[in-house]
Amino acid sequence: GHTISSSQAVGYPATSAISYGSNPVWSAAGRLVDDDAPVLVSAPADQEVVVTDVQLSMSDQDSDFNCMTKWTVELQEGSETFGTWALQQYRHYSDGDSWPPGVQQVNASYTSGLRVPAGTSLTLTASMLFEMDCSGDAYVHYNVSGYYAQP
Repeated sequence: GHTISSSQAVGYPATSAISYGSNPVWSAAGRLVDDDAPVLVSAPADQEVVVTDVQLSMSDQDSDFNCMTKWTVELQEGSETFGTWALQQYRHYSDGDSWPPGVQQVNASYTSGLRVPAGTSLTLTASMLFEMDCSGDAYVHYNVSGYYAQP
């Protein structure tokens, strides 16, 4: 005779096995001005970081005036870049006439993720490439998340 039995199914992401404690998920959020570079997450020596979601948007202090800005945003560790995005905002206000703000946003979900080596600290840097007719500070807002994984 034959015996048929089933076993419990176990699933892992395509790129690595999640293996960091009871909750391997991490996230970071905040607001950047030109040349800020906050540390988003530091990977332990025995765990890699996988970035799965990136959300970027823009704002400025004075919303009643003309303003144009162009930015690059880089996800990096030291001199190595793991992701790069471009953003642009344009707004015109004149004689009571207002054009809606032309704000570009990034809402990215990466199925396989952006893999960052174990033992590194991941930073997000915003660099303003161009600014015209803006008053006050301009900002890049970010939400970045992912998980720790076994190398």
